[in-house]
Parts: sequence; C-alpha cells; structure tokens
Amino acid sequence: MRLVQLGRDMGWIRSRRKLLKQIKNQVASHFPLEDEELENYTLSYQEEFTGNWAPTQTSELIKDVVNSHIVLGADFHAFHQAQRTHLRILRSLPTKYQVCLALECVESCFQSEIDAFMVGTLTEREFLNQVQWEQHWGFPWEYYKPLFQLAKKRGYKVYAINKFYEERSHESLDERDWHAAECISKIKQKYR
Repeated sequence: MRLVQLGRDMGWIRSRRKLLKQIKNQVASHFPLEDEELENYTLSYQEEFTGNWAPTQTSELIKDVVNSHIVLGADFHAFHQAQRTHLRILRSLPTKYQVCLALECVESCFQSEIDAFMVGTLTEREFLNQVQWEQHWGFPWEYYKPLFQLAKKRGYKVYAINKFYEERSHESLDERDWHAAECISKIKQKYR
C-alpha cells in the first residue's frame, strides 16, 4: 500500500517538475532578463511567500472576499490556471455584488480603451490593437478574455493598472508595483 502511494507521489512530483520547466521556458521567452535581475526578482518574489500560510476552504475564501474592501489576487501570467482561479472566485460571488476589477494586463494610459471595449464601442480586435496587447503584455489574450466577459456580463468596473517599461528589470518591476498601488488607491477613493 505504501509503495503504491509513493509511486503516485513520485508521478505527481515528476509532472509538477515538467510543468514548472514549461512555465519557466514560457516566461523566459516573453521576458528575457539578465541572470542577476532574474535572481533579484526571484528572491523578492519568494519573500512574499514566507510566513505561516495554510490552505483554506473555498467557502471561507469567498466569505472573506465578500467581506473585504480590497482583494489582491496573485497571477502567474504564463500559467492559464492562475487566471481561471480568479475567474472561479469572481463567479462564486453573489451576482449583484459590486466589483472593481483592477487588471495588470493593460496599462493605465489605456483606460479609455477599456471603457470603450466594455460598452461595446470597440471590437475585440480594435481593443487589442489599441492597447498594444501583443507588444506590451504578450501573454495569451484567451487567458484574460473570460475575465472581461464576466465583467461585462455582471456590470463590473474594469480598470487598467499597469505601466509599461521598455527595459525590464528588478527596479522597473518595483516601479510598476508602485504605479499599480497608486491606481488602486485612486479606485478605492472613487468607490469608498
């Protein structure tokens, strides 16, 4: 019995390692960073996950989301399951629940394009071209499209919070984080 479980565990570990390698390759193809920059970013990212973390039940998570003013959802951009997780959480909220969805996948300077897309005055193709999706974000639109569709269906406000930097480094990532925080602060002031 123990050998069967160990065999299952080893298969799970092998599949996770293979998936991790695929994700690393996908990220590297989109964001080629120098080794030192990548190492600094990785260390910063790992610090975010130190501490006393524990799994939670979905019902507890949804209850906490409903009772919160701001919820930050981490998103590993190259891994489609990350966006699907956000979608599942949003779908679990009460239908009439008011949401301001702040997304990193679009730069804040393109807020008017998001607004036009959400009301239907821009087609999907026009929207993607005008926000320079491929050039400035580069991750598959299909991963994010369901979030926009759900926001349209439920009447959620959608906000762009990113800032594009031609040169990607640890410093520019920090600056992007500060920019996003400022955008979120303005949204919070607007919708107290």
